[in-house]
Amino acid sequence: MISPSELIKRYKEQKNEKITKITKDFFDFGIEENLKFNVKNISEEIKLDTYDKTKNILVIGEVQSGKTNNLIEIADFVIKNDIYDHVLWLSGTNKNLARQTFSRYGATSSVSRYKSELFFYDSDAHRTNESMLIDSLSSKRKVLSLVLKQSSHLNRFISCLNKADLVKKRLLIIDDECDYFSISNNVKDLKEDGGIRKSIEDILGLFSYSKTIYIGVTATPYSNFNSSKSLGLFPNKAILLNTNYSKYTGLRWFNKRADKVYVMTQNTKKKDTFEDSLEKGLLNFFYSYLIRIKENKMTECLVNIDLVNFQHEKIRNDIVTKLESWKLGYSSNSERIKNLIKTKLEYMGYNCDENKLEEICDLINNFHTKFNIYILNSSSSEENNDYLIKQYESGQESCILIGGVLVSRGFTFENLTTEVMINAPESKSKIDVLLQRARWFGYRTEYEDYIKIIMNDKVKKAFLEAEEIQIMMINHFGKNWVISDINSLYLSLKRKETNLERLSIG
Repeated sequence: MISPSELIKRYKEQKNEKITKITKDFFDFGIEENLKFNVKNISEEIKLDTYDKTKNILVIGEVQSGKTNNLIEIADFVIKNDIYDHVLWLSGTNKNLARQTFSRYGATSSVSRYKSELFFYDSDAHRTNESMLIDSLSSKRKVLSLVLKQSSHLNRFISCLNKADLVKKRLLIIDDECDYFSISNNVKDLKEDGGIRKSIEDILGLFSYSKTIYIGVTATPYSNFNSSKSLGLFPNKAILLNTNYSKYTGLRWFNKRADKVYVMTQNTKKKDTFEDSLEKGLLNFFYSYLIRIKENKMTECLVNIDLVNFQHEKIRNDIVTKLESWKLGYSSNSERIKNLIKTKLEYMGYNCDENKLEEICDLINNFHTKFNIYILNSSSSEENNDYLIKQYESGQESCILIGGVLVSRGFTFENLTTEVMINAPESKSKIDVLLQRARWFGYRTEYEDYIKIIMNDKVKKAFLEAEEIQIMMINHFGKNWVISDINSLYLSLKRKETNLERLSIG
């Protein structure tokens, strides 16, 4: 029998042990084979041959790893095979993500083959006419509803459900970014928190569907593991998506290259200026642009502001002011400006000859004829500005983007070479917010020589600690792809959290 002192000793050793290795085996599948594997695992858990009327499933993938493609395949699969009558796709909280989801579904699915049998409802496009939705919900047609995760959109949809005949109908709910707005986070700025969760719970429990399955999908499921936050959406099962790690560039890939990719800044949240961060971000944008334009490829720079929407306009003005300052400085003393640029670039690991410096200065002098600056998901007071009239579309141009917490949710920046992490909490970073801000994750092996992430040392430490938590979660699955012992996983992660300096798991 193990003595209490020995148990305490083992617990301390386990808590302090640094976890660096994934013990779970992943498959290096191609795209199509990987989709089939993941869809098979999910489809087996959403079969209708169980006695339960409802079931909650949590699907876990990596940030920017292609989770949406798996969801598209699942939606397509259940509609084509008459497994569900209605699919409700909660497509995130902002229109950028919803538009991207819509275009991906249209391009990828086989919806055209059975278009006459399917009614497609978009909550943003059908603001005033829901009668067709009600008729379709009541008929034998399949219905795929893409609904923004906003109270007004969900309330309109629920109103239609109340007026429709749902007897003997089957519903599949796909909740994209299910750890955001769908559960109880104590973030005072997220006013719709709780209301969204309650609406989803109402759909699961109060309507006359014969079967309702809820699939929550996220790369950061840590709050979902907490039953006091997820409440009625707490998962019965968790499914881990297979990821091809020979091609995917995520947390572990970038942490391994931290000294090369992560660029430290002198700025802190206490300062009212982010000059050093913005300078380094702008110069890496120009440097990477000059490389990629030769291959006819675009370049994007994201200035990511942590939960501070009112600073969007200020950051844009700071960028414009800095560019004008460099432009004026170049006209009066070009050598001084080139030396300043060279010093910054050398700090980031680049060697710049005279020709490269002149090319960068030319981009600075002609910035407004070559590039746009976009503010994404801005407040209504900013939306009247002329520079916001043109709609941003990822992959269409080289540009600079400014956004906050809403940008850090599901949206893919196809040509991102630079991200400026403007600020971070003085206390511990929450792992879900931290990892969702990492829009540079994805499939970017070709960017390795010039992708740069501007951050302070506290953020870097948090990313390094996040890797331990992520590996611990993955290893908990063992040889399985589906688990049900979610409470024990959460308790293990919470024990590990006590030994972390810069990170909390919520």
